[in-house]
Amino acid sequence: MAYRLVLRIGLAAVLACASASAAGPDPADVLRRAARKALDTANHIPNYTCVESVERRYYRPAAATLPRDCTVLMNERLHPTLDLVLSLFSTDRLRLDVTLADKGEIFSWAGARSFVDGNVDEVVRE
Repeated sequence: MAYRLVLRIGLAAVLACASASAAGPDPADVLRRAARKALDTANHIPNYTCVESVERRYYRPAAATLPRDCTVLMNERLHPTLDLVLSLFSTDRLRLDVTLADKGEIFSWAGARSFVDGNVDEVVRE
């Protein structure tokens, strides 16, 4: 008996949704209006800047590197020698300001007066 009641309620809900969607607005029109509104909002967003922290780690071989053929190197990866084992020798941390421009992201050192119009490599030289 309860099964029939649940089935009737489910069927009534499906019919109600179907009739409501038939009377509702065109989905393509709703999507066009939403896209137009999103673009209009994006054009009025103020310029925001965020600070990005980048941690870099530098590794070097534990011993002097010997020149080898690629196939030899691939085989030695299973039993690496000291010249194939990397050890951490330095770290640093960068703090950069990042903002969005017409060309994409632009960067500066945190707190600098102006941004560099270009790639992050133009700000971080070493």
